[in-house]
Amino acid sequence: MRKLLSVLVILLFAVPLFCGTPEGLLEKTAEEILTGYSRPMVTAFGTAMGTDFVSLRHHGFLGFDVSAKLVWVFVPEEAKTAEYKISLGDTVWVGDTPFTDTVFEGNTIFGETEPIPGDPIGLVGLGFPGMFFAVPQANIGLIKGLNLSVRWCPFTYEGTTGQFLGGGLKYTTRDLLPMPLVSLNLMAGIGYQYFTLGDIVRANNYNGMAIARLGFSVPLLPVTFSPFAGVGTENTSVNLKYDYEYNNKVIKIDKTIEGSNSFRGVVGLGIDFLLFDVDVSYNIGEMNSLGLGIGVGIR
Repeated sequence: MRKLLSVLVILLFAVPLFCGTPEGLLEKTAEEILTGYSRPMVTAFGTAMGTDFVSLRHHGFLGFDVSAKLVWVFVPEEAKTAEYKISLGDTVWVGDTPFTDTVFEGNTIFGETEPIPGDPIGLVGLGFPGMFFAVPQANIGLIKGLNLSVRWCPFTYEGTTGQFLGGGLKYTTRDLLPMPLVSLNLMAGIGYQYFTLGDIVRANNYNGMAIARLGFSVPLLPVTFSPFAGVGTENTSVNLKYDYEYNNKVIKIDKTIEGSNSFRGVVGLGIDFLLFDVDVSYNIGEMNSLGLGIGVGIR
């Protein structure tokens, strides 16, 4: 009977998660379930940061543009729940059945706001179908086909403050298809971005992208339509550091979690009109995303 009671205590090692902000939810998550619970958030962040960080517009020396990158990350249904296993240490016998681990299905941070039936911990999520990011970006032309990009923005997300900053370098070839009203450029870029959420989340994101852009100019009008396609790679890691309180004890959590995203494909369309440019992209990867870029620039 005493061993059976110890099993129940271990199953209830995390209090139900009733706080409605990302930071609050994470702070109420014990280390044993932290990876499965928060990994979808890590993957969504990496997906968002890799969307449209390579600008389609190329600038000559000291030319520049300022743009807003709007990103919606689709969170698939399978990322809203996870299977958790809690190790009980010593074998506990229930009748003739040895019991050393318990496995259950529970919500992730993107899961429902009510626990899944049968979840002994009572994990709840934010109940979001996806994540939205608005990323301001500035690009400036350097020499020999190089452009530099910079991102920075403070924000508040569901009551939790944070900020992200980053930079990237892009190389664009000359026109590979010198024909009237038609152009072809290949471009490749690398980037690094740093992200904080509240006092407990610190994230790093590295990404790279290669894109082929085909431009069609409209006769007698200052408009260019540019379908494009590309492939990219990315690596995202998030460090979660906070104090977890359980049974009147404080347990210090310091854990780094890797995102599930590594490769992506992208297709889209860019439109240039005088000083203005708009591009729409659809990114396909571990999580898909829709990107919209709106900018104004010179040279």
